[in-house]
Amino acid sequence: MNKNNIIIAMATYNGETYLEEQIESIINQSYQNWRLIIQDDGSTDDTIGIVHKYISQDQRICLVKNDSNEHGAYANFYTLLEKIKNGNFGNDYNYIA
Repeated sequence: MNKNNIIIAMATYNGETYLEEQIESIINQSYQNWRLIIQDDGSTDDTIGIVHKYISQDQRICLVKNDSNEHGAYANFYTLLEKIKNGNFGNDYNYIA
């Protein structure tokens, strides 16, 4: 991916109700130079299945699991941002959303 990309951080937990709508909204934006990193915090609904469906359709989407000992909305999002900041997904971006 080229510089000027945007990494979009999305933390999920049992989000199947609105997840497809959220992902579709990102995909349908006019700006297309982005990468979506979704970190799940142990969902028990169909969140993972929905994400895998989109991963199979769009290589810009990536799923990781919250493998830390800290869980909950704050910890899930914070650990995802730390992974991005530490270069786990490369350094070829200028913005995090």
